[in-house]
Amino acid sequence: MRKLLYVAAGSAAYAAANLMTEHLNFPGLEVGNWSLGNGLVGVVAGLAPLVVSRVRRQWLTILAAAAVGAVAMVLGAGVAAMTDVFVANLTPDTAISAEWIPLVTWNLIWGLPLLVIVLSIWPVVRRRVAR
Repeated sequence: MRKLLYVAAGSAAYAAANLMTEHLNFPGLEVGNWSLGNGLVGVVAGLAPLVVSRVRRQWLTILAAAAVGAVAMVLGAGVAAMTDVFVANLTPDTAISAEWIPLVTWNLIWGLPLLVIVLSIWPVVRRRVAR
């Protein structure tokens, strides 16, 4: 039951973040195929528990999750941008400068700090819910 509650809370937080940022528009990012990149981000980030499964210190877990998350963001955005070379007939230079770099920059500036914040407060939330 608790795991279902965690999934629901995470889904609600993700939906709220999407709703708050849906009005933001970046040049070049309106072209499709971004679901593939987001899926890759999820797959790579989902491997983080395997990387830190034996780590018992919270700050090491947070550091490992941030590193894996950053790699996932760079790879996911890169795959999506490079796919637009074929799908949207962009040149590689345009895909990199107008799509990959702005998206990676945005995700690293906002995503990594939010990840660190969530992972820092997670043990407190978990203890309160367990009561």
